[in-house]
Amino acid sequence: MQYAEVRSFVKEKVMLQFDGDYDFLLAFEKDSEISIADRDDIRVFGDLFSYNNDKDLDPKSGSSAFIDDLLEENPLLQVHVPELWEGSTVNWDEIAHTPNIANLQLVEIDKGDLPTYLTAAKKMDNHFRDRSA
Repeated sequence: MQYAEVRSFVKEKVMLQFDGDYDFLLAFEKDSEISIADRDDIRVFGDLFSYNNDKDLDPKSGSSAFIDDLLEENPLLQVHVPELWEGSTVNWDEIAHTPNIANLQLVEIDKGDLPTYLTAAKKMDNHFRDRSA
């Protein structure tokens, strides 16, 4: 979500509310074209899950195979923008605001703590810091 073009794509797709919520199925949109300035290596939405964030690095090994394997195991995988308060998704300024990304399994919903990539990164950083001390 570091690129405004990606946030705009996500907002456009979730606003369609294909199932009444602000989400879309990754399988339906993985081949949708997307254009990101200075990232000619990313042509479709699914490429975002297959390439490194650093444009100077080579694509991850098995680039398109990763997204295909992921969707084979999780065919209903969704990209979801939560409605935190009435109008929060509709009024989201996707150009100026970069949200945290959460990875949520259904069994985690009852726990009440949504693990975001930011909190996971902090936990990993603390883990390695503790081990090196």
